[in-house]
Amino acid sequence: MENKTSKLLLKNTVFVLLCFLVALYFSASYLYDSKWVVCIKPLIIPLFLLFAFLRNKEIFTRKYIFFVLFFYSSETLMVFSTAHTALVKYALVFSFFTYLSLINIVFDVVKNSNFKKIIKGYNLFVVLLNIFFLVLVVLILISTLDEYTNYIVILNAFSAILLAIAAIIFLSTLNSKKAILYFFGAFTIILSDILSALVFYYLEDTFLNFADRILHFLGFYLIYLFAVENKNNHQIIEYKEI
Repeated sequence: MENKTSKLLLKNTVFVLLCFLVALYFSASYLYDSKWVVCIKPLIIPLFLLFAFLRNKEIFTRKYIFFVLFFYSSETLMVFSTAHTALVKYALVFSFFTYLSLINIVFDVVKNSNFKKIIKGYNLFVVLLNIFFLVLVVLILISTLDEYTNYIVILNAFSAILLAIAAIIFLSTLNSKKAILYFFGAFTIILSDILSALVFYYLEDTFLNFADRILHFLGFYLIYLFAVENKNNHQIIEYKEI
């Protein structure tokens, strides 16, 4: 009984601290001038993961952990890139692996799906629209970046397109709550990275910066909910012919 009480107290303490840090992080830029507060961001995800572990440690599969590590590394490096611009290149590399790790989570379903039957009509339109915006952002960015960074940005755009296709195939194949969570989580992360690149390299705007912050946390949270949903159902993701 005492052990359960201690665990509940720890979980509630972590939750309260997490809410405080999130509120402080999002209000810092608007309530007072405190640039150092952005350093709080690298603390939020580990604290959230500790809270998630205390609630349900079963969600921490190997594939999900790889996604978390790459996502967190990319986000943390971007936070400190304002002081050390060279870190941006490493952040972009980790972002590339974030996309690949997300694809890997649903790869077993995607590889067995009937690609030709799924990528058509509305799905094809979404893919093409995604490609159009990514190509447009790449063209805007490469005019201001060095050659090495250009290669990384192009690779990121290509992996983002693959992630978008994987998310559509996964949703079309399973058509379930967990597939919907994965679909919106993947596209939210892609959109947040596009905004992040535009804000950092091209257009410093308060609204876009705030939207980027919201989308990054939202995308990460949606993938977490997908992982929880997958475990709650006690099901292995199965392929079904479309």
